[in-house]
Amino acid sequence: MREFLQTNVGAYPLHTHCFGDILNRRLCARLESDDLLAESKAPVGTGGSPSAGKIRHYIKSILKKPNAEECDVLFLSRYRPINIDGAAGFKTDYLFNSVINEVNRSNRHPGMALVCTGGHGDVYTDRRVTNFSLFEFLSLRILLKSVIRSVLLRLKYRRIANRLSAVQKKMFDESLSFSSLLFYHLLDFCLSKTISSLKPKVVVANDDVLIFKPSTNHHFQLVVLQSALITEQIERHKNLLFSSFLEDRLLSDYFCVSGSLAESLKRKYLKDTRNLVMTGQPRFDNLAKADELFDKDEICRRLGLIGDRRILVWATETHALPLEENRENVEAICAAVKSLENVGLVVKLHPAEDQDAPLYKENRSCTPIIVKGSENISESLFVCDAMITKSSTAAIEAAILDKPVIVLNLSGEPDIIPYVKEGVALGVYEKKDLVPAIRQALYDEKIRENLAKQREKFVYEYAYIQDGKASERVANLILRLAGKAE
Repeated sequence: MREFLQTNVGAYPLHTHCFGDILNRRLCARLESDDLLAESKAPVGTGGSPSAGKIRHYIKSILKKPNAEECDVLFLSRYRPINIDGAAGFKTDYLFNSVINEVNRSNRHPGMALVCTGGHGDVYTDRRVTNFSLFEFLSLRILLKSVIRSVLLRLKYRRIANRLSAVQKKMFDESLSFSSLLFYHLLDFCLSKTISSLKPKVVVANDDVLIFKPSTNHHFQLVVLQSALITEQIERHKNLLFSSFLEDRLLSDYFCVSGSLAESLKRKYLKDTRNLVMTGQPRFDNLAKADELFDKDEICRRLGLIGDRRILVWATETHALPLEENRENVEAICAAVKSLENVGLVVKLHPAEDQDAPLYKENRSCTPIIVKGSENISESLFVCDAMITKSSTAAIEAAILDKPVIVLNLSGEPDIIPYVKEGVALGVYEKKDLVPAIRQALYDEKIRENLAKQREKFVYEYAYIQDGKASERVANLILRLAGKAE
């Protein structure tokens, strides 16, 4: 089995995809357990398996060749758009927007490309860069080669699976299905072709997209940027799966971490990079200048927040939770807001959930203001008096803005992120405790002071120095590696 997992599927050995898929599917809702086979109650996708929509896009991609001019810097991210300059503006990546700004401000004129790795052909419209979908680089030759290799690998796995225990088969079967193998091949071959065609000096990747360096016929430096939280459980599980397989050639050249906690965890567990750099989180930079950038009255008018009501912002995560828990959360929050005088609710949708917001509209006990996932959550947090979430990184943004946080976790499982343990949030684990917690967060000065005391240490550990210069630090690293430094 070990030899099989070391099979090259294009840009990577098979084990990088297989173990990554296992982590994504099995561990998201059970991070407190070291049992890699633990069943999750949360919804899980089908890995990267091609859907009908993806297949239609693949066929279209074969018929169209991208205008692939060489660039200095290639940004790789999933499709997580934010709107810049409203309806007349453009859509760009939530993580890389401020970094691209800083690179542009340097006046050193590196050519930049922004590539979305989603399988549905999503493309950003950022005017500062050249925009691509990764699968624009798909060809008939790549498709045929991927299908043939996937068939052969699947047949080989079926022979090996006969010798595996039931536990081992349970672990590998879905990650090594034909559709998963096909997606791994397509992804790898398109990634290799993208890099070979664009010939970047530096590839900058969202760590949700890749953390290991792909093998291509073009030399480049790989910078991986932390996008969300790095927890002990995640790093421990990565170490359990990858440590005995990891080769030196797979190490990224640089990994930019958001805070001291992430840095210590990366050093403690899997060594997946040559250089760790603590930069802070670029997407939090605007929070350091929030008073200059945001106008509370203007934001409230735009959102329809009229009067002097206290404002609760709920940062949702319905895409990652079971339907039953989602409905219970909606019911609890709506009932709580209805019972409180002079309190308004803003629901900030997660970018990955249904933007039509059916869950919130079907509950008619309250009428929250719903803000789409592509809108800037910083604005909503700036005007709020307290925020509610289960495990969103928006809680870190709230802490930076000195806002009280309430963790609503009705799952019966331990908290995924230790906001309550760190002392920056109130924990609510039963419906009956939500109204008292909201009252405390909004009105109890002693509770509010206790939460505020823990924020400085927490923010440094999770988001480093709040000087508004994380994007500049990342941009300076990119420019140096691209040979554009002063």
